[in-house]
Amino acid sequence: MPEIRQIHNLILRKISPAEAGQYRQLDVKAAGTEYVYPPHYQLPELMSEFVGWLAAKATNLHPVVAATEAHYRFVSIHPFRDGNGRTGRLLMNLLLMRTGFPIAIIANQQRQAYIEALVQGQSSQDDIGPLLEIVIGAVRKSFVETLTLVASAADSRSKGQPFYQELVTFLNQETNQSD
Repeated sequence: MPEIRQIHNLILRKISPAEAGQYRQLDVKAAGTEYVYPPHYQLPELMSEFVGWLAAKATNLHPVVAATEAHYRFVSIHPFRDGNGRTGRLLMNLLLMRTGFPIAIIANQQRQAYIEALVQGQSSQDDIGPLLEIVIGAVRKSFVETLTLVASAADSRSKGQPFYQELVTFLNQETNQSD
């Protein structure tokens, strides 16, 4: 999945152009824990295995489970020196959107629980249960926000809000085309 390096490049090209899209060249340990990420010389092979897993096994999982596990696996490989969490979350959301699910936004208020869920998984035979709960909650929240927006779009149309007018027009076109 070449998109992974492209996503990382987009995130880091203004911050650290020399490292944008490039695998790390040093070994690192997770901050605040004893978890040691795989050695840098194993990264090409591990990323190849990861992409193979995405193509073969992730398709057999529920989309939210697959996106969560992909995120977890990616950040546990930690292929880049910086930006792994951001890249992993964008990858997770790309996978969700490709299957018709809304994005999962991990709110700042959930940051500590999110980090603890990653650490727990890394220290307990890859138990992603707590991380999955956070992602499910974030996807649920996005669904509710989307449905609320769609449900209120028709009511707001008469208030002259162009976005709502465009949304209602689009939804009407889609409904007419699917009939």
